[in-house]
Amino acid sequence: MATIRSIAEAANVSRGTVDKVLNDRPGVSTAVRERVRRIAEEMGYKPNLAGKALAFQKKDIRIGILVPSAADPLFLEVFDGIRRGIAEYANFGIQFEVIEMTQNTAQHQLVCIRSLQEKKISGLVISPFDDELVRKVLLEFRDLGIPVVTFNTDVSGIGRLCYVGQDSRRSGRVAADLMRKILPPGSSIVCITGPAVFKSLSDRLAGFRSLIKAECPDLTIAAVLHNENNSESAYQVTRDYLRSGKTADAFYMTSSGIDGMVRAIRQFGKPGTRIVCFDLIPTTRQLMLEGLIDFSILQEPEKQGYEPIKILVDLLFYNRKVTEKYQFTRIDIRTRENID
Repeated sequence: MATIRSIAEAANVSRGTVDKVLNDRPGVSTAVRERVRRIAEEMGYKPNLAGKALAFQKKDIRIGILVPSAADPLFLEVFDGIRRGIAEYANFGIQFEVIEMTQNTAQHQLVCIRSLQEKKISGLVISPFDDELVRKVLLEFRDLGIPVVTFNTDVSGIGRLCYVGQDSRRSGRVAADLMRKILPPGSSIVCITGPAVFKSLSDRLAGFRSLIKAECPDLTIAAVLHNENNSESAYQVTRDYLRSGKTADAFYMTSSGIDGMVRAIRQFGKPGTRIVCFDLIPTTRQLMLEGLIDFSILQEPEKQGYEPIKILVDLLFYNRKVTEKYQFTRIDIRTRENID
């Protein structure tokens, strides 16, 4: 079995140098670092996870995970990734503190963040609200040396370690590109988005509008409607718009609540209304099978739950810091013909 001593002898360096390389510590030249890593790999070196786990148990390492409510079907898939990550690292001596939010308000998120902070967490995984008070408390984490990884939606100016999720502005442009491929010239589009605290939704809208404005002079955005990120609210805003006597050839939805929007379109809209939305929750799948949704853009929610945990474990357990500040998930386009 390869050891630090045998690697040091093979590489003709000290054991201290090997220890620095294997634990990603500074003080070793690039050439020596690459040689030691190559030799360690060739010799089949495996780190002593049991010993590290015991050391971490003594240090009481905790990772806090704060997620929006699983009442949103998308986050059921995110939870699958979180559970996989926790299970994978269950024997590492790291404790996981998971809080599921019950309200979509910045004030409630602040309460949840403070609750995790009281548990003396060593790192935080969060889908943050775009709110000044949330930003302020997350900056405190940076100043305290507590690494933060964001997922699904991001916030600027918090000094976070990494963001894992969709490139939301780009996905909005993809949605606009899909629209221009299926709509004839002169068509009108209604955009429905959610609360401004979700930066990902604002970015999806901004990306969509930018491409329509720059490259689609024959298409018109007739209105931008705001709902509360749920089916009933989406139904109400869509119904009120259509009952006012206004029409639309297509609807673009950045947020949750797709079934409510489609229900209103069925009752008050035009037959053949084109629809582009996000994610593949059960209701979206059914509506696509019925031919009522043209395209849905997926974002790998399970990965969004798993990868932030891995990133923090790599940092806290192996002392390996992520090099990419953005880890974008795939923009995966689905139609009725490829929803499985």
